[in-house]
This record gives sequence, C-alpha cells and structure tokens, in this order.
Amino acid sequence: MQQEHQATAKIVNLLRFKQKGMTISELSRKARLNRHSVAKYLEILLTSGRVEVDAIGNAKVYRLSKRVPLSAFMNFTAEFILVLDEDLHLVQVDDHYLDFIGCVRDAVLGRRITEITLPLVTDSEICTAIRSGIREGIEFADLVHARDALTLHFKGKVLPTAFEGGNRGLTIVLEDITREKELEEREIRHLESIEFLAQAAMQFVRLHTEEDIYGLIGEGLHDLIPQGIAVVNAYNPISGALCVRGVQDERARDLFRQVLGRDIVGMGIPADPLAVWDLARTATIRRPQAGDHDVRHLYDVTAWGLPEKTSDALARALGMEEIYVAGLAWEGQLYGSITVFLPGGADIGDESTIDSFINLSSMALRRMIAEDALHDSEQRFRDVADLSPYPIAIIDRNGEYCYINRKFTETFGYTRRDIPDGRAWFARAFPDPEYRRQAVETWKSDLARASVGEVRMREFDVRCKNGTVKPIVFRPVTLSDGNQYVTYEDMTEKRRAEEALLDANCRLQDIIEFLPDATFVIDSDRRVIAWNRAMEDLTGVARGEMLGKSDFAYALPFYGRSRPLLIDLVGGSDPAAESLYRVFRREGESVMAEGYLTLSRDGRRRLLQGRASPLYDRHGNRVGAIQSIRDITGLRRRLGVSRQRTQPASTAARIHAGVRGSLPGACGDGGRHLS
Repeated sequence: MQQEHQATAKIVNLLRFKQKGMTISELSRKARLNRHSVAKYLEILLTSGRVEVDAIGNAKVYRLSKRVPLSAFMNFTAEFILVLDEDLHLVQVDDHYLDFIGCVRDAVLGRRITEITLPLVTDSEICTAIRSGIREGIEFADLVHARDALTLHFKGKVLPTAFEGGNRGLTIVLEDITREKELEEREIRHLESIEFLAQAAMQFVRLHTEEDIYGLIGEGLHDLIPQGIAVVNAYNPISGALCVRGVQDERARDLFRQVLGRDIVGMGIPADPLAVWDLARTATIRRPQAGDHDVRHLYDVTAWGLPEKTSDALARALGMEEIYVAGLAWEGQLYGSITVFLPGGADIGDESTIDSFINLSSMALRRMIAEDALHDSEQRFRDVADLSPYPIAIIDRNGEYCYINRKFTETFGYTRRDIPDGRAWFARAFPDPEYRRQAVETWKSDLARASVGEVRMREFDVRCKNGTVKPIVFRPVTLSDGNQYVTYEDMTEKRRAEEALLDANCRLQDIIEFLPDATFVIDSDRRVIAWNRAMEDLTGVARGEMLGKSDFAYALPFYGRSRPLLIDLVGGSDPAAESLYRVFRREGESVMAEGYLTLSRDGRRRLLQGRASPLYDRHGNRVGAIQSIRDITGLRRRLGVSRQRTQPASTAARIHAGVRGSLPGACGDGGRHLS
C-alpha cells in the first residue's frame, strides 16, 4: 500500500511540472517504473479524479485535474445538490436546499436518507429507485412538490460519483423547472384558445338564420366559464329593453323560475339609456360599475331592474356572489348583452379569450340580425304584393305613360307630368348619354325577343328627381293588348344589407387571417379553405395559390411533395406516421407534435410545433380540421441557454470522478417530419 502511495505521488509530482501532460511512456521513463505499473497507477488516479486524460491520435496524454472541490462549488448553483455515500448517508448538501426545506445542516448530515425526511427525495420516486438498487441513469422529468398553496415542478437526476480514494457514492441534482412548466402550460392554453376561437368562428360562419345564435353563444360561454351561470339577452333598440334569450344551465333556469315565478327565458328587462350606453361602448367582460366601485349585488345592476328582495332571493338560490356583464355590441351599436354569475371567490378565467369570443359573438349577432331584417323585409314585401307596394307603370304601344302608382312617385319623385313618355323617362332617369344609350338598346332588344307574359328582368341605376341614384330592378311584361306592364324594385336597402352581411362574414374570416400562429383549415374533402397570413410568412406560399387545393397540396411547402400532415392524423391512428415525429401525443381529439424541418423557402433548420383538431358543426358532424404551426426554435434555444447557465449537473459531472453520462444537451434530430 505504501509502495502504491509513493508511486502515485511520484506520478502526480511529475505531472505537476508538465502542464501539457505526459504519455505513459514518458511517465514510465521519468519515474523509472514499467509501463504496466504506470498504467495501473494512472487508472487509480483517474478513478479518484486527480488526473484527466486526452486522446491525441493513438496516444493518451495524462495531466493533473483542474477541478475545484465540490463544497466550494455547490452554493454557487441554482439547483439543489445532495451527495450520498455508498451506504446512502448524506455527506454533502447545498445551502439552497437547506433553506428550501427549512432545516439546518447538522440535523441531516451523516444520516441515512431512509431515516430522515428530505422533500423531493425521500417522498419521491428517487428514493424508491435508489433503495431498489438502481444507481445509474436515473432521471425524473417532473417531480411535483406542493408548498404554500403553490405547485412546484422539479427535474431530478442521480449521478454515480467517485470520491477521493476511490470510494463510490451518488449525487442527486434537482432543477426547478416550475417556470418552464408554466410556459408550457401557457403555450398549451394559448393554442387551446386559438383552436376554440377558430372553431367558434367557423360555427358562427356556418350558422343559419333559423338556428339559435343565443344558445350557441351560451354554449361557448359555458365552455369558457364552466363554474358560472351565463344569461344571454337580446336588445330591442325600438323599445329600449333587453329580453332574456338563453340560460345555458338548466338547473339555474329552474331556480330562476322558482324565485321569479316564471320562466326567465322570454322575460323583458328594462334598461335605462345610461346602462345601454355603457354596454354598447365596449364588448368586454367586466364587473358592472356603480359610481367609482364594482357592483357585486344584482339589485345594483340597473340593466336588470329587479327589486332588492327579489335580487337577494336569487343570489341565495343560485349561490352566486360575483357578477360580470358584457355588451354584444359592434361599432357602438348594442345588439344584446351577457350577464355572468359566479360563486364567491371564483375566477372568471382567461378574460382575453372571453373578450375575443364576445367580439366574435357580437359580429355574428350583427350579421344574424341583418339577415333577419333582410328576410323580414322580403317577407313583408311578399305579404303586401297584392296591395301594389312596388312602383308600377303602364306604358302604351306609343311609349306614353298611361299610369304610374303612388309608390312610383314616392320612389323616384317623378309624376306623369315629369315623364309623359319613354323619351322623357330615359332622359331624366339616365342623364349620362352613354349609359342612357345602353339602357335604351337593352330595352329594345329585350322587347323584340320577348313573348306575351314573359318577364324581362334588368337592373339599372336610376337617377331620381332629387338627384339621388338608386339601383332598380326592372320587370317589364308585355300584356296581351301590347302595352307594357312594368314593376320596379328599389334594391338600395337590400344592397346595403348584403354589404353589411358581407362585411360581417369578412370580419369573421379576418379572425383566422390575423391569428398570430401559422394556421390553415381544410374541409371534409381536405380542400384548403383558410390559409392565414402567418402561414404565408412561414411557407412563402400566398393564400391565393393554396385556397381550394386538395390532394395534400398543403404539404408541398414543407416537404416538396404531397403527403399526409399532422392534420391528417386527426380522428385516426397511424403508428408508422406518428413514430416519425420527435414528440407526438394525443390530447382528446387533438394531436400535437414537434420536430425539426428544413423549409425549402429559406433553407433554415427549424424546430416546429404543430397542433391539429377536428371541426364540427352544431349537429356534431365533422366538417373539417384546423392546424396551427409555431416556430419554437428561438424559444427552445433561449431555454437551452438558460439551462446551460444554470446547469450544475453537467458541471458536477466534470467535478466528480467516475461520473457516467451527463445532463441532456440540445435536442437532436429525433424526428424529421412535422406538420
């Protein structure tokens, strides 16, 4: 033993003056020992961590280790580090961990971990694995610890360790990943929010006038605020009153009926002008205001106008203590309102997503009201057709106006004195010579080809007596006596309603267009029906080039060929395709994947994260799917830099002798395919 100590001391002394290191041959010659003995002593020094070795060509060069003592390093790391000997006695622990568990060093040092309580160690899988005899390659991705009403997340790793003299032990490294978990959960919630809003937008776009839009709004609010009771109201601008049109919670509806003595649906709610103005000014969820303080009592909500006694009874019956309101409004015009009741202390949830849904609902309600108004107008038009609501004129064979009705004068302002014949009509109605020539030629050519009783419909812009120009549909019919019976339809209001409807639909499409993540939507035939601006930026493919394409054309920007993407794995399982992704998991009906991909657009290698979900109509029929793609290369790189700066595990691996393995570095190319 003494001989071994002397020999190793001699080798250490020789290496001390050779900073560039020495080979076995050089050490053997200088120490006057045979090569076999030198190799044996060097192995002992390597095991104890006193020397390091580098391979240069076929030769191995040994030099003294420059590692610092573990005790001098531990308290400068952000991670928790615990060192155990071979018998699982705690031999070293950093101050951060002692502060975390509220314990002094002397109370735990030197004791077996099976005899003491060490949070995150003795109460987790780490202790179970160590006690079962597993001493190498132990990693735990998520150790959960509840403390002070907070949930903390840690990543644990057990490293085999060698001490001075060759004794073995273990080093436990615990890294706080709570912030990373929060970011991950926030990203998931963000994607879920985008999916929810995109699906809601599709539902609103596909909604028919005969369907219950108030019920659809209530369903969406119930999904966003499951712990609350949402009441959806319609607003009548003529009477200035609100009318309850939907209560999603049937139990709450029964309670309303018991307290009020009637069904709340259909009940009118008087609203003063100030309350209407407040609801119309912004479509956001908020507590109602009374002066400079929040309203928490239903009696103080002026839009409801309930007696105080009734309000108290409702609050007790519903078990609700918090009130939120929002207007269903667009551009300062109120179309309806929302009242949400919450239990005391309950959180309203993600207000940003709720507000976005309210805006979607407001636009959809505005569109629906416009469609209803157009439908009602057309219905009234048909109902009074026998009473000649249209402008009517009868023109004889010579082109003279024999008769015009009162509606004609009301519409155009002209009397028979103003337009005694067709020549006068064309001159006044079409003052532009070229436009008038086109109108005259169309009239003559249609008249020449028409038979008796055949309607010849044309549309022209007509200048009225007061100078306004109206789009008018002409429906002339040749009567049996040769006269012309002409009805006129003023399309001004209908065109305005169509423009309003088109505007509302465009706004709904814009929700998808301006989503921050690259997003595209396919229908049930896998045709691309939405390809937003972020997708254009990511792929370099313009929306016009992709819309309407099928046969997996949406894969071309990513792979240069047609093939299924992540969106095609929704609703079906394909283990072979799923195995190509670096990360793949299913979350209900949604699928999520991560992987590296080199886009042909710029040749850059990116880490992309995708999420795809099915889309359904209100009847539960699948009508397509939506996929969002996010470039998380920068985020993952920033997280990697953060881990490198605070990575005691990798540093500890360099300090301790005999460490096997290291902490994971940057993610490799685990999967080359991502959709």
